[in-house]
Amino acid sequence: MSSVILIICESLELLRVFYAEGLVDKKLFLSWLVQQMAVCNLAQAAFVVRLAKEYLDDMMLSQALVRPFIYGCITKLSEVRKARRILIPNQGIDVCRFVRRLLEITSVIPMH
Repeated sequence: MSSVILIICESLELLRVFYAEGLVDKKLFLSWLVQQMAVCNLAQAAFVVRLAKEYLDDMMLSQALVRPFIYGCITKLSEVRKARRILIPNQGIDVCRFVRRLLEITSVIPMH
């Protein structure tokens, strides 16, 4: 594993521990995560989606967080459609599945 990937993995593990122990301001962190979806590029969106999956339960407690996150995801999906020829297919699919699940959970669309 490269040193950069190792640092990222260790940082994410530290975040998980700090978050679980209440050493990270959850509202601030979740707000930051929502903001990242709004401003990130498509490559970063895949990372943000994977990170958001871990904290989705807490995010779902606040409509003020969920709505802008869903809109950010929808915006990214629009970008994926425009750039699908140069995008790695799995990234677009992952974002699509995640947004669909978010919409189902928040009852924006009916579940099958």
